[in-house]
Amino acid sequence: MLCSTVVTAVVALGAWTWSERAASFAGGDLEFARHAAGYDAVFNRLVVYHWDAVYSLDLNATGTQWQRLPEAATRPSSRHSMVYGVDDLGLVVATGESTASKSFFNDVWRFDFRSDLWTRLDGGDPGEPPQPRYGATGGVHYDGVAGRWVLTVTHGFAKQRYSNAFAFDLGDFTWSQLAGEVTEYVMDRPHARCLAAGGPARNGDVFLMGGCLSGGKTGGPCPSHDAWCRAAGGGWARITDGQPTPRVNSVVVPVPGSESQVVMLTSGGVDIGSQWLEGSAAPGGDVAVVDCAEKSWTFFTPAGPQPPRTQEAAAAFTDNSVMVVGGRAMGTTVWVLTPDASGLRGTASASGAGGYLTLPMLHGVFMFLGWGVFIPAGHFSAHFFRHRDPLWFQVHRLCMSLGLLFAVVGFGLIVPSPLSNHFQFAHGAIGLVVMLFGILQPANAFIRPHKAGPDDEKYYQRQVWEFVHKNSGRLAIVLALVNLVLGALIMVAPPAVVAVAIAWVVCIFLAHLGFEVFHRCRYGAGPLGGGWKRARTGVGNPPDE
Repeated sequence: MLCSTVVTAVVALGAWTWSERAASFAGGDLEFARHAAGYDAVFNRLVVYHWDAVYSLDLNATGTQWQRLPEAATRPSSRHSMVYGVDDLGLVVATGESTASKSFFNDVWRFDFRSDLWTRLDGGDPGEPPQPRYGATGGVHYDGVAGRWVLTVTHGFAKQRYSNAFAFDLGDFTWSQLAGEVTEYVMDRPHARCLAAGGPARNGDVFLMGGCLSGGKTGGPCPSHDAWCRAAGGGWARITDGQPTPRVNSVVVPVPGSESQVVMLTSGGVDIGSQWLEGSAAPGGDVAVVDCAEKSWTFFTPAGPQPPRTQEAAAAFTDNSVMVVGGRAMGTTVWVLTPDASGLRGTASASGAGGYLTLPMLHGVFMFLGWGVFIPAGHFSAHFFRHRDPLWFQVHRLCMSLGLLFAVVGFGLIVPSPLSNHFQFAHGAIGLVVMLFGILQPANAFIRPHKAGPDDEKYYQRQVWEFVHKNSGRLAIVLALVNLVLGALIMVAPPAVVAVAIAWVVCIFLAHLGFEVFHRCRYGAGPLGGGWKRARTGVGNPPDE
């Protein structure tokens, strides 16, 4: 079974074309990855912060060599996977992971384009800073209403994955919290994750898509497919139509000339992780334009030579172009995406229509068949149709066997899926308990005592066995049905899928309640009453029963 998305038609985008700017480093081989980049309009150059060094590329006609700038005495600790952006003074970087040790940062620095010097910006009273993290999403934009530059940081990872969001005022150098943490079972806000694609549009709307949700005491897809926009001063809203296949580490920057649109390089991390089984990889040059105001996607293949597929690149932008810098397999090369006045030369892209298949998707299908269909059917047969002897037992045994088989396969599919902490979140812990109950049920049935009358010495053994067998099975089914809904939520399934899962569980409970009421009304109230006993055992039933 492949999950697919829908291509959104090309809208008024102008004309776009790719061009390559080969730029080498005189000091030897160098590959920019997990770095920060920004455009310096004062000197018409690209500036890259890579680990503990700053590099510049002159964009004038003769600029073909990256130059490593002199190291300043005061500078940020060496890091990677940071949030970055450009304000009116220079390149701003925040958060990140140390390249020397397993430690994380929440400090804010600016590389001044005029002096080529670093300044730490959060040295005073920082307000409400985010927890140290790497792989966060965010960037810098100008708030025209407040007349200030703002750095946004959302999500990320350290010892756990985060779902909160913060803003840093680049005028008074203070943090404020925009959104708090959420659990992995909500539908209206993005779950905790790291390495998501995203960033702010010029109007301050923040876009976020994909990333890794698994591990760090949480579960979920890695890579993920869900996409969100957070309106400036508002809350998150999910974009449900026409999104690309799952990915991490994709580049996102504002669209030149647009207030609410961002452009994402669709190649990057499509096939990352142990969860991925099959999917359509996006071509390297394809781009996706996201309009947070309209909650819409546009997939586009610009004209010109196409860059290779990459991830862990950085990007900078000018008033009329986007520059993708470095990335895996790209070294120090710069690819420039620019409008072309000769007319629309790009074409509609299929980047948003690729099917994909992951281990969690298969896990969900097998668990639904096992615990959502066959095992409840086996329980119905034993609980309501015992007067159809021996048919009830044959149906019960067949359904339970098939259900447990599907469940064991589904459990085996998901064990290698989370990156760590398999059972430190509710869905995983409940699933483990349910599977233990499920596997013990056949063993319990195998050792069951034979039926005996009240005067038989094995009568009470049989009573104890029935109590354990029946109630442990009922508990397992109830927990499993609840866990099916939790599973749809933790996988950030489309709202329609979550609604179907909830409706299915409700129907099972209503059907059980309906049969229960029917039997009690027809054969007598009370679980110990004679009429109820006749209905369950067939003793005293009319011939046509």
